[in-house]
Amino acid sequence: MIGTYEADRYHFLEMTPKVIFEKTGFVANCTLELNEDSTFVYRKTCNSIMEGYWRIQSDSLILDIHNHIWKVDSLQENGFNGRWPKSCYSEMFSIKGDHLLQIRNENPDIEGDYRVFTRLKKIQD
Repeated sequence: MIGTYEADRYHFLEMTPKVIFEKTGFVANCTLELNEDSTFVYRKTCNSIMEGYWRIQSDSLILDIHNHIWKVDSLQENGFNGRWPKSCYSEMFSIKGDHLLQIRNENPDIEGDYRVFTRLKKIQD
C-alpha cells in the first residue's frame, strides 16, 4: 500500500449517467501519499490538506485524520460559509487492486441526496 496515489481520469461515458441519474460528483486533482511509518498526506482537490495515520482493516484503507487545513489563507482565516475543516475524524477507501475507491453521501452545500465519488490510482511505490 505504501506509495503515491492520484485521482484517476474518468471517461465521460462513465460520468454522464451518474451525474444525471444518481446526482454524483467526481473528485479530481488530488494526491495521497502513504508513508512507511503509517503517516499520510492527502492533498484533496485544490483546497485542503489532511495529515494523520493510515491503517488497513479487512479490504479497506482507513485514514485517521489528525490535521486538516485549507490551502487558501482567506478560507483558513474566515471559514467557508461559517465552517472550518474538522479534524480528528476518519475516512475510508475500498481497496480494489491498485485503486482506492470512496463514495461519500454528504455535501452540506447541495440540497437533497448528493454523492461524491473518488477513485485514486497508484502511480508510484
